[in-house]
Amino acid sequence: MKGTNLFWPVYKNMENEFLNIIDYIYCNDEQLEVYSVKISDLIVRCVMEIEAISKQLYRDFPNSELPEGYDKKAEKDGDYPKFDRECLSLLCRVWMLEKKRIVVSSYKCHFRKNENKIFAPLKNAGKGGKNSALWNSAYQAIKHDRVSSFKKGTLKSLIRALGALYILNLYYSDEEILMGESETSFDASLGSNLFSVTYYDATNIDVIRETVKEPQYSTPFNESVYILKVGNDSLVKDLIEAFNLDNQDSIDQIMQSENVRKYILEHIESKDIEVDALPDISGIPIEKRFLANRLIKVYRKFFYSAVVNKHKKIYPGIIDNG
Repeated sequence: MKGTNLFWPVYKNMENEFLNIIDYIYCNDEQLEVYSVKISDLIVRCVMEIEAISKQLYRDFPNSELPEGYDKKAEKDGDYPKFDRECLSLLCRVWMLEKKRIVVSSYKCHFRKNENKIFAPLKNAGKGGKNSALWNSAYQAIKHDRVSSFKKGTLKSLIRALGALYILNLYYSDEEILMGESETSFDASLGSNLFSVTYYDATNIDVIRETVKEPQYSTPFNESVYILKVGNDSLVKDLIEAFNLDNQDSIDQIMQSENVRKYILEHIESKDIEVDALPDISGIPIEKRFLANRLIKVYRKFFYSAVVNKHKKIYPGIIDNG
């Protein structure tokens, strides 16, 4: 999957054709059932590209990451795996592509309904027949009987097809985007003039004793196309070590205060000294109780990256996610 993505320029050309079409059609909720010969042509071309890229992703899929007991269909004597029931079915199963949501972000689109602004274009992509994705149903109908299926070549089907191809291109490119020291520099369009991805932000981690914890964000992990994370997992481990050392220094500082020593002497007959109360008893101002000398130094080394969500652990051996 590494190297030049030959599918991306084709996608961009079709995206530009769509944007040219909506120069003449006001693209809002009421116009989604508009159909035309040009729209039908774009749907057919777009799904042919979905077929090609999904088969390539299937070919490239590492055997070591296949579900237990799964056997990939071999390609021989012109017998190829079906792009939907076999190729996309596997990708949806492992990467949960059917749940990945994108946002229509072009200024040329004026949708008010949430289901038209944010949607999962690969929903049911691994199924065929009556249960297939909207764009696949339209494609199959137009391909086999263009005259009778003319009205199925709608703007809605085309947008869903383009969205599916957009996501598949991102997974094919499998690009890690380095964001430097700013976790807010992520461009969610990723080169598209029509869509933006949803993403899961795992950069703002909190240390709790010997582990780290991710905060929960509005976009669920399973629906996110990209993940924002600390760029080097070793820095997260360094953060835990720094926290524990700073925390121990803070405890030592509190235990050595005159107020705490006096309290312990006065309550020496008690079996259970109220340890949780010691910081308040110490008389040390709250802003000076926790020493973060090492922690701050580690935070200053942090850099961030964005990776495609393939449902692997974000910080292996540190946080269990998903």
